[in-house]
Amino acid sequence: MERHQLPALPPGYRFAPTDEEIVAHYLYNKVHGRPVSTSAVIDNIDVYRDENVWIRIFERTGENALYFFTTLKKKTENGVQVERETNCGTWRSQKNTRIYRHRYNKTGDKIIKKQHIGSRRNFTYVPKEGSRGGVIKGTWVMHEYRLDGISISNARINNIGDYVICRIKKKQPKREELMSGDNDGPVRNSMSGLVQPPPSNNTSEWFNVQDLEKILFDSSTANDE
Repeated sequence: MERHQLPALPPGYRFAPTDEEIVAHYLYNKVHGRPVSTSAVIDNIDVYRDENVWIRIFERTGENALYFFTTLKKKTENGVQVERETNCGTWRSQKNTRIYRHRYNKTGDKIIKKQHIGSRRNFTYVPKEGSRGGVIKGTWVMHEYRLDGISISNARINNIGDYVICRIKKKQPKREELMSGDNDGPVRNSMSGLVQPPPSNNTSEWFNVQDLEKILFDSSTANDE
């Protein structure tokens, strides 16, 4: 059985990217095969198959929130509906939110342009009646991030919308939240969500944000929201 091992970092480190960073950096690069610093932070897990896989990672790491790369599976070969039923339950959809890439003025205090680049859908895990493990409805919640809008309009990758990042969180009772402090930070990396290493001579090691900026804001086919 494959063991998903996540390296330990100094206490206090948390991976806490914004929705925009998740879509514009981590997911965009992953889909386009560009190296990103996610191997220690975002594991490749089939979230919609066996929940025991990611539940064990939560138990081993002691984290309250984790991120996973997942490929969506359709209910039928030529259909559009996604299969969200797992071995022991179902991820029930609640809300869908658009995610935008923003461009600010030189002083950084005013948005001068924005583009729709992705979406975030919220889910609650509902266990099947009589399933093992004693999972209570509402214990697990998830944000599913996907590319959307201008990010896929000019894409040359087939089924680009099937690749997503899932943020799964285990909800704590109120008392535990008060005693444990603000430990809602996902996994164990980064100080502000997106920390880039020192400049390297190998320019392919890190995604150049200007590449996406050019696609989003300089494309003649892009439409303002």
